[in-house]
Amino acid sequence: MHFKEVIKYILFIALIILPAEGVTYAEIKKAYIETPSPCHKVEKIEGNMVHLKSTDKDCIQTISKVQMGIDKSVKNVYIYTDGRFWKEQALTEFNLDSINEYMERGDALKKDLKVPENQHKKQGKGMAEKTYQRYLSKEFQEKLQAETERLKEGIFKKPVEEYYSDSRKEIRKTEGKLPLTERIYIFISSSVPIETLRNYAIAVDKLGDPNVVMVMRGFVDGMKYIKPTIKFVGDVMRKDLNCEMMRKKCDAYRAEFAIDPLLFRRYQITKVPAVVYAININVVDAQMSEGLENNTKVSDYYVLYGDASLEYALDTMHKETKSKSIEELLTVLKKGFY
Repeated sequence: MHFKEVIKYILFIALIILPAEGVTYAEIKKAYIETPSPCHKVEKIEGNMVHLKSTDKDCIQTISKVQMGIDKSVKNVYIYTDGRFWKEQALTEFNLDSINEYMERGDALKKDLKVPENQHKKQGKGMAEKTYQRYLSKEFQEKLQAETERLKEGIFKKPVEEYYSDSRKEIRKTEGKLPLTERIYIFISSSVPIETLRNYAIAVDKLGDPNVVMVMRGFVDGMKYIKPTIKFVGDVMRKDLNCEMMRKKCDAYRAEFAIDPLLFRRYQITKVPAVVYAININVVDAQMSEGLENNTKVSDYYVLYGDASLEYALDTMHKETKSKSIEELLTVLKKGFY
C-alpha cells in the first residue's frame, strides 16, 4: 500500500470512530416494565416505544416484569405486543441509592418511635404460663381427645367416611390401647429387610392403636420423586404381594405411618430398626411434629435397637419398665399364638 493510501485509510477510520463536534451519546438506564406474560420478550426499542414478541403461545397469562436498557430521559413508554399496541406504562427503576434511602428513613423512624412499656406484662405472662400448663395437663388433653372423637363420630363422620378408603373406615376397639401420654415408635428405613418391615406392619395392624407408629427419616431416593416412597410403603402394607397398589385398590394392613426426621433427632436414633417407648408425653399441637421439643414434652423413653419382632422388643421393655400398658399390648399380640 502506498503512503498516500495509508493516510487516506487512517483518516477514514478516524471519521468513523471520532464523533462530530457537538454530538453527544444518550445515557442508558436500566428500567423495568410489565409484560402480558413471562413468555413476552423485548424485541426492539425505538425511542419511547417498546416492542415485545411472544415466544410461547401456550404460556400462562399472568403479568410479569422484564428489565431493559433505555434512554435515561424516557419516563413513560408505549408498549406493543406482536405489533399491536398494549398500553402506556411508567418506567420503574431500582437502584442501590433508592434502597439506601429507604433504609436510612427506616433507621430514623426507629429512633423517633418509642413504644410505651406494657403495664400488664408481668400479669399477662403469669396468666399465659398458667393457661399453657393447664393445656398441657393430662386432664385437659383427655377432654380434648374425647371432644375430638365426639366430633369425628358426629358432625364429621360422614365427610371422613367419604374421604377415606374402606380399609380406613373401620375403627377397631381392641384391648391394649396405649394412654394418650404414651407412644411406641418403630423407626425404619428402606434398608431394613422387607420381611422385618411386613412383620412390623402385621403387628401394628393387630394392635390397632394410633399411638403405635412406624416412622421413616425421609423419602426413598429423596423428595424429588414420590413414586419410590409410595411403592415402598405399598410393598410393606399390602396383604397380597401380587396385588399392584399403583393400579387398583388392594387390601392393606392398617398401621400408622409417618415421615418425620425430627423424631429421629429427638430420640437420637442412629440406626434402624429401632423401637422407642416414650412415656409421660404432653403434646401442644397435634398437627405439628412430636419431634419438636417446644411442641412435645417427654419425661422419659427407652430404645431397643436390632432386627427383632415388635413382640420381642415390647417384652424386653416390659421387663425393664414393668409398664401395665405394654403388658396389655403384649396380651393382644400373643392372642392366637398360644
